[in-house]
Amino acid sequence: MINLDLPDDEVRRRVLSRRVCSQCGLDYNLIAHRPEVDDICDVCHGSLLTRDDDNPEALAARLLDYHQQTKPLLEIFQRKEFVVTIDSTGTVDEVQATIRLKLPQFSRPEFSS
Repeated sequence: MINLDLPDDEVRRRVLSRRVCSQCGLDYNLIAHRPEVDDICDVCHGSLLTRDDDNPEALAARLLDYHQQTKPLLEIFQRKEFVVTIDSTGTVDEVQATIRLKLPQFSRPEFSS
């Protein structure tokens, strides 16, 4: 099991920065994948919107569910099974490189992006 570890504050920052095009559905993130023009899709020029479930209240409920339901299961797996915890505060490329370092079987060409 791969546990992508990310502090709640960073989860909030990333989730609340997500946007989706109202026309073509392309995903954006105002941190790592900003549109060329604010609030306008680069592909179809549709308006970028915040997803309905990407608001502070919904995110707080999801994080509470994680801490109450998922995290205890993760702790059970950590005691019984092989769990690799990856610091996910870095970039996608950094996190992917760490996974491949800790799990070299995923460095084979068929797992490359």
